[in-house]
Amino acid sequence: MKIRLFLFTLLGCLLLPLLSAQAESNDVSIVAPVDAKVIRLEVQSGDKVFSGDQIATLKKADGGIIHLKAGVSGTIKDLQVTLYKKVTKGTQLGVLVPSSIITDQTTTAESKTL
Repeated sequence: MKIRLFLFTLLGCLLLPLLSAQAESNDVSIVAPVDAKVIRLEVQSGDKVFSGDQIATLKKADGGIIHLKAGVSGTIKDLQVTLYKKVTKGTQLGVLVPSSIITDQTTTAESKTL
């Protein structure tokens, strides 16, 4: 009986951190992949992006261009980078909050005679 109680307590102690990790948000960090300069920003804080949308364009010291694209759909929560700012590898550029459903509504234009 004491062994069962001990194993049950041990199991509870091991599962508690897993449950708290699940409760945390699933925010995605936007991170600079290499040392580069930001030459173009396609989004701002609060913008909605779809998977594959371009977020920023970076230029490496050797002239190579890197296009940062969203891997998931969601909302840009915090963008901490400005144009023409040099960033180092691993620097957090912003945060993307994933969304399971994003709607895009098209607008209808008035018809005009040609």
